[in-house]
Amino acid sequence: RSRASRSSAASSSTSSDKLLIHAEGDTGDVLVEWERVTPANLTTCHAAYTAAFAAAQQYSDEREPFTAVYHRLPITDEQAPAPAIVDTNVALFARSPTNAIFAFNCQMGSGRTTTVMAICALWKHRYGHRHGP
Repeated sequence: RSRASRSSAASSSTSSDKLLIHAEGDTGDVLVEWERVTPANLTTCHAAYTAAFAAAQQYSDEREPFTAVYHRLPITDEQAPAPAIVDTNVALFARSPTNAIFAFNCQMGSGRTTTVMAICALWKHRYGHRHGP
């Protein structure tokens, strides 16, 4: 994670402190922008989620405690996930409470995100609120 931050910071230092960002518009068009980057505004997904989880703790109480867990499962873009990654996802779903909420994301939010959402939906459809296969 910190290696990714250092790599992005090093890349931005050779590009006038800018990082090339790719996104997708509402119509499916690919958007490309140079975004100004400084070490102060550069973070990893893990760090961002950790901060969000910490902030959400303030809304937790003893009757309904807030619990969040970050899992990073590498899936190559535009390729099927490795069987071990699918198994890991299913294991996470199977051992989670029935009221668990899952959030998935990838860089563009359309390929890998949708794949894992589909795996989760199929698992939930097959097993409903029961745990495990």
